[in-house]
Parts: sequence; structure tokens; C-alpha cells
Amino acid sequence: MGAMRKECLTIHVDIIRIQMNEVDVMAKTITVRLDDKVYDLIRNAAEGERRSISNFLEYAALRYLTDEISVTDEEMNEILANEALVSSLRKGVEDAEAGRHRVAE
Repeated sequence: MGAMRKECLTIHVDIIRIQMNEVDVMAKTITVRLDDKVYDLIRNAAEGERRSISNFLEYAALRYLTDEISVTDEEMNEILANEALVSSLRKGVEDAEAGRHRVAE
């Protein structure tokens, strides 16, 4: 499963990067507070990947996000095989589209 997940992840990151590059977007600058140990960990990881810290953080964030929002074919087949889950998800979508929902705060 690890090799397939890594391959899927690489494809998704590339797709996001392509989509980001297709749009004329200005890079954003952010300020992040990190303690020294976390900064050293990030700096060492970036050096190990031969990336700047900024590039490493962007890559790591994209990798984390794509890993959290994507599933392998095997996982998707398992989800789709669960009829109760699929039915519940469809009901949830129908309820949301009909306005039968409330936002939890």
C-alpha cells in the first residue's frame, strides 16, 4: 500500500502544482513563529531535500493536504463497497443541498 500511496500522492501534488501554475497568482509571504527545536528540524529536513526552507514548507504542506484529501483506489473500492456508508453520504449531500443542516460552531 505504501508504494501506491506515495505514487498517488506525487501525482496529486503535481496536479495541484500545475493548477496553481496555470493561474496568475502572486506568491504570498507569511510569518510563522517556531521554537528553536522545530526550526532546526525543518531546516535540517530542507537541507536534506536540497530545498530552501520556504520551498520545503510549501512542499510539506501540499504533501500533507493532498494525503489528507485523497484515497488510493483500494481505499475507494472499500468505501464504495460499504452500502450503508454510501447511502448515508448520499443522504447527507441531499440534506445539505436542500438546506437541511446547521453549522456547528
